[in-house]
Amino acid sequence: MIKSASRRRWIIRIIYCLFFIQAGSWFSLFGLFLQRNGLTGLQTGIILAIFPTTMLLFMPFWGIVADRYGKKRTLLFTTILTSLSYVVFVFSTGFWNFFLCTFLVALFYNPTMNSLLDSITLDYIETQKGINFGNFRVWGSVGYASGGLIAGRLMSLMAMKYIFVIAGLLLTAGWILLLFFKNEEREEQNSDKSKTNYLKIILFDKKIAGFLVLCIFIGITIQSVWGFQTTYLSSIGASNQMIGFSIMLQAISELPFYPISYFIIKRIGLVRGMSLSILFTAIRLALYGTISNPLFAILIELLQGFSFILTIIAAVEFLNHSVPKQWRATGQSLFASTYYGVGAIIGYWWAGYLIDKFDIQKMFLINAVIILVVFLFSLKFKNVKYESG
Repeated sequence: MIKSASRRRWIIRIIYCLFFIQAGSWFSLFGLFLQRNGLTGLQTGIILAIFPTTMLLFMPFWGIVADRYGKKRTLLFTTILTSLSYVVFVFSTGFWNFFLCTFLVALFYNPTMNSLLDSITLDYIETQKGINFGNFRVWGSVGYASGGLIAGRLMSLMAMKYIFVIAGLLLTAGWILLLFFKNEEREEQNSDKSKTNYLKIILFDKKIAGFLVLCIFIGITIQSVWGFQTTYLSSIGASNQMIGFSIMLQAISELPFYPISYFIIKRIGLVRGMSLSILFTAIRLALYGTISNPLFAILIELLQGFSFILTIIAAVEFLNHSVPKQWRATGQSLFASTYYGVGAIIGYWWAGYLIDKFDIQKMFLINAVIILVVFLFSLKFKNVKYESG
């Protein structure tokens, strides 16, 4: 029994690692890839906004499908289609080609990377003692760090477009491993009537709705980092190897923050933990806006734990505490649709507009001021106590 449980844990960890190696190898570089292919700042922002737009439109659908027909089955379906769809980037040129190809990839990439695996993991944790979400999600950071380092090296050896082929192969390896994962808990199916009634409850729950609104505003500003951080480094003279190293450092700095995040939310609560992460996001954006030395700019990535991991842990656990067990995939999809969805749609367009109107560092400074106001507003929210288990 112990051996079987240990095997399942390692399967989840390796899947996280493989999924995030492939994500680290291309997603952080995608904005830079588009601009090196001749797109403007606003055009790049529009393309990047396709990911959160499809998330907003389709993620609740994927969450409901997963709750009704099985999370593992749905994840297997979206994973293999994501892997196959990457090949379209190899042949893409021009704004409209990139627009259509990105829509195809995003349709399946979003549920694969942003809710289904997390939901399966949370279900598994329910059957175990002495483990939490961070014990598994940390392996995503290990993978992302490896992906960033690999990408920096590959950019010096081949055209950036071929990195998508390698990413597809890595994702396929994770798909194969997922076939061997079996959760002890039976998938629960939910009726359409139950689904409709619960979504109405979510809509009128002030605590959950207010928290999701907060996630939107955080997403608006932090997406400027995910979309344009590598473009910023390139603009101040960083080499391809330095850009790859920055992605690796960003991910490595996450590793100690999984246990640290749980320590923080246990001490100060889930909403106050979110407030703290917002404050560090403001500091991070302000540093991007003022530092022009590539070596010092890379060190800003050490703030990744405070400004990202703490946000994710607080949000995932908040919804895990607030949403009934059989609706957790839907709950995680709601978070993804606000933080990575609505917030990112606005954030990418806004960042692209500011870059074209001013420059990339002024864009970061303006967003730093906005998120500082959000921090002050978050202090008015009622706190929620974290309870383990």
